[in-house]
Amino acid sequence: MKTRFLPLLIAVSAPAAYGDQAETLQYRPAASMSARSASDNGFLGSGAQPFTLDIPAVVADLSSTKPGVPKTGTVYVLPFPVTPGQLQWEAVNGGYAARIRLNTANALRLRLHLAFEGALPAVELRIQGSQDATPLAAIDNSAIHGGELWLPITRGGSADLELFVAGTDASDTLDLRLDQINLILVDPGSSDASGITPLLMGYAKYKEYDLACWSKDPAYAAMQTAAGATALLTFVEDGSSYICSGTLLNDKGNTQTPWFATANHCMPTQNVANTASFEWFFQATAC
Repeated sequence: MKTRFLPLLIAVSAPAAYGDQAETLQYRPAASMSARSASDNGFLGSGAQPFTLDIPAVVADLSSTKPGVPKTGTVYVLPFPVTPGQLQWEAVNGGYAARIRLNTANALRLRLHLAFEGALPAVELRIQGSQDATPLAAIDNSAIHGGELWLPITRGGSADLELFVAGTDASDTLDLRLDQINLILVDPGSSDASGITPLLMGYAKYKEYDLACWSKDPAYAAMQTAAGATALLTFVEDGSSYICSGTLLNDKGNTQTPWFATANHCMPTQNVANTASFEWFFQATAC
């Protein structure tokens, strides 16, 4: 198995991954553009008049053509992309905010894709799934690469996306399209996710155990620390979503560059790496 090393620009909300030929980037955690206070529910605006999208039930073939890489869902292309001119904008401190509400019939998790044109104004994105306790951390311009962005994964079949633009002319300064939705139809953490056990597929040499099974071991604390560097990796390729895993590595210079190692068959190209989403501490709670 060829291993691919990805130097990552990790943000709490929407990390961007770079393939093994990319230049090392400095680690900068995501931060809001100002000290504005969000409302009690984490969004800046009230969302009283959201633009609502209802996606019908989608049937997808989840048999994977990538050996050892489980398929989790499909990409639904909107017949008519959502643009800023269709939204109801409301004045908030420092600019304007608008809300998009997405409802699906049978998705368990969601990822939204945005395409951008022209020069970007100061923009912030906040998203929350129907099963997320709070909106994810604000995402700003630094997460947008090549004029597009796959947002982080949300839990549940519905999600709210808030767009914030600093200044006075919201819809006139923002040129974007919500054009694709990754409908994740399999929850990798549920008992329904059978068939994604590496041992059963013949790719694990030894039987695997949950970390929780070693809770009585004297080295359990060290195991927890090591396991904290492992992430569930979700990516999009050829109209479908897949999962792999990988781990953070240190280097000889202790540069704090967040090197992430995963299999080459998970991240075969730079374009695929650009779609990567990382979920940390994705661990079983019981043996």
